[in-house]
Amino acid sequence: MDYIQATAELERRYRQIFRQKGVSPSWAYRKTDPPQELIHCPVPFVGKHYFEQPIKILLYASAENLNGYHHYLDDDDFAIRRHRYYFDRSLEDPETFFPWVHIAPINNGALVLCAFHILSRLTDPGNMSPSEFLETISFGNYGKYTICPHEGSRNVDYASQPQKLKESQEYVAVDIEVLKPDYIIMVGTIYHGAGQQKEFIDRIKGDAKIIPIYQITPTTVNSPNLFRKFGVSDLRDLHPTLTRWYPHFRAGAVSGKYFMSVFSYLDHVLEQLT
Repeated sequence: MDYIQATAELERRYRQIFRQKGVSPSWAYRKTDPPQELIHCPVPFVGKHYFEQPIKILLYASAENLNGYHHYLDDDDFAIRRHRYYFDRSLEDPETFFPWVHIAPINNGALVLCAFHILSRLTDPGNMSPSEFLETISFGNYGKYTICPHEGSRNVDYASQPQKLKESQEYVAVDIEVLKPDYIIMVGTIYHGAGQQKEFIDRIKGDAKIIPIYQITPTTVNSPNLFRKFGVSDLRDLHPTLTRWYPHFRAGAVSGKYFMSVFSYLDHVLEQLT
C-alpha cells in the first residue's frame, strides 16, 4: 500500500458506506443545496510519506464544527477530500506555520505539538516543519458527522455520546484496516470514557497501541485538575524541533502559560502504555 492506493481505497470505501447509510443519521448536518442530503464524511488526511515511516501514527481529534456553514461542502468530491484540499491550500500562504486542515485543534497547532512530542519519545523524528511532519502521519476526526444546528445554537461535541459515535464506526474500521497504524492517538473520553468506544476499537485495532489523551481545549489546558497536575515541562527538555516550533504556537487561551504541562502529561500517558 502507498499514499495513492490508500487515499483511493479510503475514498472508495467511504463513498460506499455513505451511499448505503443514505440520509442517516438524522441528526447530521445537511447541505445547503439540496437540503435533504448530508454533507459527505471526509476521509482522513494521509501524509504522502506515511507508509514510509518506521512508526505510523493515526491521530484522531473529536468531531467537526460547522458553525456559520455556507454551502462550501455541498460538493461531495470537495467534501470527502477537504482535509487534503485545505492543507495544500494553506501551504500557498507564506505566513502559515501550522497548516490549516479544517480541524480546529490541528489548525491551531495544539495537536500537532502533541503528536510530534509523542513521536519524539518513541523515536527521533529529526528536524522538520509542521507541514513536513503532517505528511508523515494520518489524521482526521473520530466523529465523521457534524451535529445539525437545529439541535442548538451551536454545534455540540459528542465525544461522550456513544450512540452518535456508533454512526462513525464503519468509517473508523476502514481507516484502521487501510492505514494499519502502529499507534492511534485519540480522545480518552471517546475511547475509555463516556463515549464507550474501547470495546469496538480494541476489536479492530490490530497491532496498534492506543494512546488516549485529554482533549486540548482552553478549559482542559487551564484547569488545575487535569494537565496541570503533572507539572510543567522545561522547553529545553523537549525535542529540538519542538523548541523551534513552540514560539509560533499562538492559539489564544489554549497556548497560555499552562500548555507546557501538556508535555508532562503526555510523558505520563506514555509511561502507562503496556
